[in-house]
Amino acid sequence: MLSFVVPVKSKRVSSNWISFCKLYERTLKSICNQTDSDFKVVVVCHEIPEVNFTHENIHYVQVDFEPPIPKSSESKESINKRREIDKGNKLKLGAEYAKSKLGADYIMTVDSDDLISKYTA
Repeated sequence: MLSFVVPVKSKRVSSNWISFCKLYERTLKSICNQTDSDFKVVVVCHEIPEVNFTHENIHYVQVDFEPPIPKSSESKESINKRREIDKGNKLKLGAEYAKSKLGADYIMTVDSDDLISKYTA
């Protein structure tokens, strides 16, 4: 079984949460528009994005570590590194969840604004 792992940035670091949620919902629709129903989607996030789309194959994993909120004296390089670490930690947790809880054989990482199907539903 294939599991898609989607790391989602925190609402606290988003410049436009409403716009982000619309892009994320489009991504979910794209992922869930598979021809084979044997898949799962693991969304790893601080806050669950506000979307109207639901699907029985979507699983949310909420993290309890702090999001990479920029500090006033922080360099661009430093904040970018912390964002990558945040994303990496979410991907790791999502892959572990997909394997241990859902029995995933294969894992594909997908950014929250990606499309993987030309049929977005």
